Amino acid sequence: FEGLLSAARGGRVQAVVAWDADRLTRDPDKDNARIIELAERYGVRLATVTGDYDLATSSGRMSFRIAGALARRESEHRGERVAAWHDRAAEQGRWHGGPRPFGYQYRKGGGLRVDRKEAAAIQAAARAVIGGASLWSIARDWRVKGIRRPASGKPFTVTQLDKLLRARRLAGIRVHAGVEHPAAWPA
Repeated sequence: FEGLLSAARGGRVQAVVAWDADRLTRDPDKDNARIIELAERYGVRLATVTGDYDLATSSGRMSFRIAGALARRESEHRGERVAAWHDRAAEQGRWHGGPRPFGYQYRKGGGLRVDRKEAAAIQAAARAVIGGASLWSIARDWRVKGIRRPASGKPFTVTQLDKLLRARRLAGIRVHAGVEHPAAWPA
């Protein structure tokens, strides 16, 4: 976007084409004014697949600003809905989604169930740490045994192994926004 503005100011861009006004900028409050400036000072035209905005007229600029405000409102509203969904899911102890965590499998119909083989590896690692073994030695042992992260298929690093062994989810606790909730999945 900054490169586009610079090129337009330098006379290398005479028109901007976008899907719609709301797809052109990330921050319509700030960036739409910069697009209007390009039209007013440098004669740059704006065309969108969903309809043109004539930024050379007050009506066109108003329509462009309104489109930006509406897009901003929709984005904020969607964010509120998503945040409310995550709050409800956390209160109910549901898994938030995303890649499956090591030690669990997705349950048919939703949620998580314990993966016995991975859970046994976690329990053995925890016992080894309590017994004085280093995380480095456990990570090396897991690499040799072919124990890998589910999402990437890569071996565990010492840092990732440490994070795994400290994960509250292993104790059946769902954490959201710093608040702990009883998880809907088994410890």
